[in-house]
Amino acid sequence: MGHATRGSGIGTTVPVALLLILSLLLCVASSPAEAARWDPRYRWHTLDTPHFSIHFHQGEAEVAAEMAIVAEEVHALLAPKLQWKPFGRTQVVLVDPTDAPNGYASTVPYNAIVLYLTPPDSQSSLANYEHWLWALFVHEYTHVLQIDMVGGIPQVLRWIFGRLIVPGAVLPSWLTEGYATYIETTLTAGGRGRSTMTDAVLRTAALDGVLPRVDQADGFGQRWPRGQVRYLYGARFHLHVAQKTSDAAWVDFYQRHARGIIPLLLPAKKAFGATLAQLWKEWRSELSDRYLDEAERIAAEGAGVTPTRVLPSREGVSKYPLYSPDGQSVFYVHSSARERSSLRKLHRDGSRDSRIRKGAVADPTWSADGRYLYGAAVGSTNRYVSYRDLYRYDVETGKRKRLTRGARLTQPTAHPSGDWLVAVKTHRSQTQLVRVELSASDVVEDEPESVPSQDDARETQVTQGTEAEEVVLGHEEGALISAITAARDGSQFSSPRFDPQGHRLAVSIWKPGGFRDIHVLDTQGQQLRVLSWDRASDADPAWSPDGQWLLWSSDRDGVWNLYAYRWADGAVFRVTRVIGGARNPHIAPNGKHILFQSYTSSGWRLEEMPFDPKRWEPTALAARSLPGPGYGPSAQAMSPLSAVEGLPGPAAPYGEGAAAAVKRAQQRDGYRTLAPRAAEGSEAVAVEAAPQEANTGKVKKTKRKRDLTDPGPREDPTQDIPAKLGKLARYNPLRTLFPPRYLALYGAATDTGWLGGVTTGGADVLSQHAWAASLHYRTDSRFLGWSASYTLNAFQPVLSINYSNLALDYGPIWLNSPAPKTPGGTRFAGAYRGEDRYFERRDRLSLGASIPIGLSHSLTIRYKLEFRRPLRPLPSDVQPDLLPAQGSFSGVVLGWRVGRSGRYAASISPENAGSLSVRASVESSYLGAYRTEQDGSKTSLHRAIITARGERFITLPWAHNHVLAMRFVLGATVGTTIPQRSYRIGGPYGENPYVSLPDRYFALRGYPTSSMRGDHLYLGSVEYRMPLFYLERGLWTAPVFLRSVALGVFAEAAQAFNTLDYSGYQASPSGFVAFWAATRPSFGVELIGDAIIGWGGGIQGRVGYGIGVGEGALPGGTVYAQLGASF
Repeated sequence: MGHATRGSGIGTTVPVALLLILSLLLCVASSPAEAARWDPRYRWHTLDTPHFSIHFHQGEAEVAAEMAIVAEEVHALLAPKLQWKPFGRTQVVLVDPTDAPNGYASTVPYNAIVLYLTPPDSQSSLANYEHWLWALFVHEYTHVLQIDMVGGIPQVLRWIFGRLIVPGAVLPSWLTEGYATYIETTLTAGGRGRSTMTDAVLRTAALDGVLPRVDQADGFGQRWPRGQVRYLYGARFHLHVAQKTSDAAWVDFYQRHARGIIPLLLPAKKAFGATLAQLWKEWRSELSDRYLDEAERIAAEGAGVTPTRVLPSREGVSKYPLYSPDGQSVFYVHSSARERSSLRKLHRDGSRDSRIRKGAVADPTWSADGRYLYGAAVGSTNRYVSYRDLYRYDVETGKRKRLTRGARLTQPTAHPSGDWLVAVKTHRSQTQLVRVELSASDVVEDEPESVPSQDDARETQVTQGTEAEEVVLGHEEGALISAITAARDGSQFSSPRFDPQGHRLAVSIWKPGGFRDIHVLDTQGQQLRVLSWDRASDADPAWSPDGQWLLWSSDRDGVWNLYAYRWADGAVFRVTRVIGGARNPHIAPNGKHILFQSYTSSGWRLEEMPFDPKRWEPTALAARSLPGPGYGPSAQAMSPLSAVEGLPGPAAPYGEGAAAAVKRAQQRDGYRTLAPRAAEGSEAVAVEAAPQEANTGKVKKTKRKRDLTDPGPREDPTQDIPAKLGKLARYNPLRTLFPPRYLALYGAATDTGWLGGVTTGGADVLSQHAWAASLHYRTDSRFLGWSASYTLNAFQPVLSINYSNLALDYGPIWLNSPAPKTPGGTRFAGAYRGEDRYFERRDRLSLGASIPIGLSHSLTIRYKLEFRRPLRPLPSDVQPDLLPAQGSFSGVVLGWRVGRSGRYAASISPENAGSLSVRASVESSYLGAYRTEQDGSKTSLHRAIITARGERFITLPWAHNHVLAMRFVLGATVGTTIPQRSYRIGGPYGENPYVSLPDRYFALRGYPTSSMRGDHLYLGSVEYRMPLFYLERGLWTAPVFLRSVALGVFAEAAQAFNTLDYSGYQASPSGFVAFWAATRPSFGVELIGDAIIGWGGGIQGRVGYGIGVGEGALPGGTVYAQLGASF
């Protein structure tokens, strides 16, 4: 033991000084370089309208102004329809962190909506829209109204407990998402409910007899389309019930549920006269009959169903097919519920299906020389964004090179010269076509120095006479990026494709009003032809090798089919007539075959057919399909979208039909379309020439690295937002951080009583600040404690401070007596356990920081000021050597972790994943620690507890989803020894989310819980996990869904020991052998079940048998049941 120290110097003065110094250091370290949730370079403003607070950052002022109008108009429609008006303003956050279109809504602790600005492209299931922000907001605000509504007794409970009482939050997803998609369909001129792709999903499933049952409606199983089931089937089911009853019946159903006393009880019989299970069964039967008739009609029309040859690609979904340059092989992108996406190669005869490279690739296209594939994939740019960039794939070696970093490029098409390609660039809610030079030595982007607006500058326009500079974007194969188009009317570009000569560029363009059509441009972005302009979706252009034919996909007859356009005379032909759908055609280099992806009930597969124009059906596009004057929309094209199951299409959101949407877009400030405007007195840029010839202005070759994800400098949005839209101010987190909006009760049983309490807290809508506070009472110790915490999540590092006090039970007190004083007392070394229990009071104040490093590493540092003492005075005859240590256990806790997660729909365990972490807790008198002796004196305390832990999950090659799981834990304690040992092992507890386990506890199956304790530890576990069968069944509409049952076979060994236990190793080899012989091994087997509880909460349970073969093992082994994974 160290020397005794009197006074309070160690206990108080040193920690306070260190705490102040550490606070200052952490504040200095937290410069706003990066944010924890959103990029800290964002400078936020808030626009308050009567019912919404719209939060946006620099560069989004114009979108925020539009959102203010959209939100209030949607509220005026939806609030009366659903008969619910939320209390206070709904928070709306506009961000652009991803190239995937999405949004989400939440109602706890307040109503909030986050909208991603990127619009969907032609391949997305969301592609059927007339106005993206309108459609997206209708969907998300429906969630808010549907889930937030409350009445009756739940309303009384909400007055007491706040916003934790949300009846709509316990609805199944096929009702919440299904209803929002239903409203998105009935209140807009688009929506997934009226999408022809939704028809393809339902039609093929009905014909194959695999329409999901009502217990499978959430899409938690493996079967395609998995998570889309809740949206597509849910919307169509809502349409079906509304037609059988009324639209008001659904409102009545959700209102009744909001007033219901018993959660999860669905009041369908009162609202519809039948249960949801009965209605679903009836609907499935009607779908089967309807789509059988439709298939017979398709087969009877024209030349009947087109004969094709199915290529036997790998089980799963096969997309983006391409012939190899020699025409002998097929390249495609594969995905499935069982494994990671990959780029694959298949011989045309169906043999030699091999993987080129793991990882998703979007829109691959061949290089001019046929050596490489160019494609888009999500690249690792930083923690705050998930953007796509261009990559080059070597099809022989599988290696790839990154061409851009943070440039947000996708859907490339290579020019036949091989010197450049065209890609689609995304920025905010707008896309552009850009030219990407492939001859530069670095990844660079043309950045003009003088352009009309800040937004235009970020779109990298190039005009004649503009001095530009090369800006390094990456460090690998390079590409100079310059603009071809500069649209600001909301146009969205998809699937550009060069003709074989490189003079014409076919591209699918979505225009305001909901028109998605095939346009043909020259290399400068000037329009040559428009194949159609109507409410059908036209996409996926592909040229024939001689450039005389242009094929594309269209859903103009209600099914996605292939069409052909003869360039010489403009004749149009129907190429296929299929049942499911045909997309993404590619013509063989010799011009003899057409490869495409065909839709089935299992997803997309590859099919091939002859390229034979003589067999194609000549067709004349209807009048409403023809371009109007000046290639604008014809009058016939202004009609609403086609009806769905008798439901007429409503007017467009802004006025009467699509014409009003087009007119409104044209009235926007800075409205432009297609090719960029040249500088006054000059002609448009000839971008097909070399960069030096295309831009007559001087180019400075100053390579400076630039972060393309930089949102730009702080700006004043008042110039872009009219005052009449609402009140504009800088973002104030206090408005949503306070007051607290919920009061939660919790409780748990202890060994000798109960622990219960109440907690509350809050967080601002941008998650920059969060706080929590709780009050708890323990009945056996009669202790009232509390805790409070605050987290600053706006910068890097994330800072936190928290305080807690609590009572811990160490069991009966050891009394110093030669014999027990009461029957049942337990002897131990001349002492016995009395009836009174030892309760420790523990007070802890800590200040911490979490520092993300790169994309997968994190570093944490925390200073803790911790005091431990008996809760009540101890008896005079207490045995001091058997008491827990008292005093200050203050110090620093350091942690580092790196990890990667991986899991698929069919997984029964993490796959191809792992983590490694190290944690060190240093307690020292130099940091404020000391030990209090029985006489009240204070002695020095210096110790460090270091724990290293690693996990690895390897997917085995011989069977799907078979996993070898491995774990190791190493722990050591150096310095002062105290009675409470650092580590505990024993028992079956793993990662049980419902059990509070002691710090540094580790399971060892086959041994009693916490039966082995020590200051040092080593542990190793190996498990073989394999799926036995997939249930994928529920109980009608009951809130339980059984997913799978798996088998796990394990072997593990561990030992917890103290310093003296391995002293024999230093003395002799025999001591070393004796020490390792004390290792406790165990073996066993487990059945592992996965389920979904409450229509959304995943839970895993284990029933197993473990037998230990070392000292202290449970005789005969043990049977156990636990929740959570073993590790």
